[in-house]
Amino acid sequence: MHTSVLSRSMPNQFQRSSVVLLGMLSVALLAQVWSQALPTGSLIDTAGDRLKLPLQFTPNVGHSDPTVKMTARGMSGTLAFTDRQVVLALPSAGNRNQGSGTREAPSQAPTPTVVRLQFDGAHLTPTIVGGEPLGVMHSYVGNDPTRWRSNVPAYASLTYHALYPGIDLRYDGYDGGLKGTYLVAPRVDPAQIGWRYNGAQTVEIDAKTGDLHITLPNGMTLIEQAPVAWQELMVSGQRVRRVPVEVRFAKSADGRIGFALGHYDQMQPLTIDPTLVYSTYLGGGSADYAHAVAVDKNGNVYVTGHTYSANFPGASGPRLGSTDVFVTKLNAQGSRLLYTTILAGEDDEESNSIVVDSIGNIWIAGGTQSNQFPTRNPIKGTFSGGNRDTFATKLAPDGVLTASTYLGEEWDDLAYGIAVDQGGNPYLVGHVEVSGPVAFVRRLTADGGTQVYQAFFGQADQGFNRGTSARAVAVDAQGNSYITGQTDAVFNTVNGYKPACPQTNPGYCDDKEAFVFKVNPEGTRALYSTYLGGDDGGSGTGSGSDIGTGIALDNDGNILVTGYTLSPNFPTKNAAQATKRGADNFADAFVTKFTPQGNALVYSTYLGGAGWEQSQGIVVDRAGNAHVAGFTGSEDFPVTADAAQPMIGRGICIVGSTERFCYDGFVTTLSATGSRVWSTYLGGKNDDLINGIALDDAANLLLAGKTESFDFPTTTGVLQPNKALNDDAFVVKSRTGSGSTNPVLPYKVYLPMTTR
Repeated sequence: MHTSVLSRSMPNQFQRSSVVLLGMLSVALLAQVWSQALPTGSLIDTAGDRLKLPLQFTPNVGHSDPTVKMTARGMSGTLAFTDRQVVLALPSAGNRNQGSGTREAPSQAPTPTVVRLQFDGAHLTPTIVGGEPLGVMHSYVGNDPTRWRSNVPAYASLTYHALYPGIDLRYDGYDGGLKGTYLVAPRVDPAQIGWRYNGAQTVEIDAKTGDLHITLPNGMTLIEQAPVAWQELMVSGQRVRRVPVEVRFAKSADGRIGFALGHYDQMQPLTIDPTLVYSTYLGGGSADYAHAVAVDKNGNVYVTGHTYSANFPGASGPRLGSTDVFVTKLNAQGSRLLYTTILAGEDDEESNSIVVDSIGNIWIAGGTQSNQFPTRNPIKGTFSGGNRDTFATKLAPDGVLTASTYLGEEWDDLAYGIAVDQGGNPYLVGHVEVSGPVAFVRRLTADGGTQVYQAFFGQADQGFNRGTSARAVAVDAQGNSYITGQTDAVFNTVNGYKPACPQTNPGYCDDKEAFVFKVNPEGTRALYSTYLGGDDGGSGTGSGSDIGTGIALDNDGNILVTGYTLSPNFPTKNAAQATKRGADNFADAFVTKFTPQGNALVYSTYLGGAGWEQSQGIVVDRAGNAHVAGFTGSEDFPVTADAAQPMIGRGICIVGSTERFCYDGFVTTLSATGSRVWSTYLGGKNDDLINGIALDDAANLLLAGKTESFDFPTTTGVLQPNKALNDDAFVVKSRTGSGSTNPVLPYKVYLPMTTR
């Protein structure tokens, strides 16, 4: 074995690799791609499907033993590259978090099985260098800056220069696996190459197949498939034909493994290609969720959320809590990871929102349960109390931490939304739990060092545990903030379209209502506020609940709100869908457009089918078209004739003892007057949830969320075309254009969120 694993194949399904050495008179010895065989009953149901995860090599910057020069992490283990050996730590079978969609902490990680591939007779101090750059990684673990790691480079390959006299060894992350290539100069004897499996119980060559079987103490079996060999005959630096060469494994009495070769032309390149797989019950995996997406003026995409994964790309240092915050930047084509930043305390963190300012700085906001969450130049440097604190964190355009602070009260505190004004000042919204939720809006300075104001509204009632939660925020050119969310509380509205909520008992709303607030730049008063929702007829059962989840402004100052409603009489006007189609206990999405004064509707519409719909966000393009995204469980969700995906994925998901159609994402575009322009499903056979939506300067939509589907549609040439196990994040770029009637999907890519 000359490598390790980060890929999966069905049992007895193998892949051959090849190397083309252009203009080089050398011998290429290809080591194996190490693949993980899936157990019977795997969610992969197509024979030969393989997990194709990107593999990144990072230098040891103090997170590993000093003898380790570079590391790589994959779903099936952690690789450490030293001068004399490659060390693979394999997680034991079983006892793995299955990523069920909850935020339960994964079970205690089992002690790994360690396999050491020791180079026999190699140079004592070869030079180990990275190859093609893949970007950088940032890891901020805890509140001790000495443990932080910034600008750690990531490479697509590494090379052992002069591992043996005249022989280099190159490792690549290839097609989801790790491939090793020996480069042997002309007239150099490849018999120098040899290795041993330290940590194996037995190493035997199968007499029938020629495969190499490596049995480990924990019952795992590594199978290194019999090698093949060939020569590339070159003329003027160009390959003219391939000539096979006889090759087999050879094992000496003392356990050394090497190659026995037949006759070949020692003046021509030679390729030897064994493949290594292992078969074990490692079918679980930790979960990774994307909650929000943003895009900069160059089309680069930023995704944030939380991860359970110890080997999330960028998590090259120690880990403390069970869930950490990530920020990942992709290039505009979705083909390259530019950086990943990890923010971690000793407990759980989640990032719910992200925004990029005009000069490329990134702000994220969410909640943390950690006393050691990383802070820099904080407004509040310590955890305030309760179960969770709000945090706000600023990253420079290259992903380096520039500001980070707690913002919590002595109660539970969580931020859901963030926006920035023209000066780069961030506005956060969320809620504080007292006896019930109280919504807040907080404005910070652009450097993150000062809180300009914090304002609370929708006071909770002490006896009925009712209150208000803000879910999304937008900011206009004057610094006024526009906020939506949900409330059970009675409050005085200001020039509102709907001045009061239904009250069977005076002083208490019967059900949750969506709301819209406009707050002045100083945070001292509401310039406008209104309820938004229907009426369940006074039953007080909660069947009429309405929740705002997204808010945006168009170029004329109109206010657009989206969310979901259980109300059969949600207010509609100029509606693309005038009536609710879901049953009483199934929500429909809604989209409502207010005039700039906020006291009248331009249009308001339901959006949904017979199942459950939930709209998660809204953006508006220059022409005033509104683009909304979320998820649906309806077979009859309204889609247009030119939908990218006209039907739901048709999977059946089981929750408890109840069966339902699995959710698919949806994307819908409405014109400035409220007519439906385009609408489509997006997903596979399992649950697929779109949680975030953004719009770039070229009117492309960026979508982010989480998927459980192995058949989620992806495109070629992207960063990660295949899914890891259980829940993964995803990013989709959709070229819609203003008024386009035939949008296409330039790329869909799973984020490289591998599992613990």
